[in-house]
Amino acid sequence: MAQRGTTDGACGSGEKGVAVVATDTGAINELISKQTGMLVEPKNNAEFKKALQKLIEDKNLRLKLGKNLQKFTLKTFSWESAASLVLNQLH
Repeated sequence: MAQRGTTDGACGSGEKGVAVVATDTGAINELISKQTGMLVEPKNNAEFKKALQKLIEDKNLRLKLGKNLQKFTLKTFSWESAASLVLNQLH
């Protein structure tokens, strides 16, 4: 499990096409948006439960968010993207 405020867990889920509910802490909002998952306020258990319940009940939403997160994750965090960023910094 990822530590609070990190994107490790969401990236791992994204690579697999799994929809994510996350608390809006740290850098997570750079990965999770309305198109790629569901963000809730930190320490708001009722809001977290509501978002999770919505994903459980709405298969189409769950699949859509998972697919969008997978596309974003694979494009943004691929070896090619990382290598390109490094090479751009070197030039």
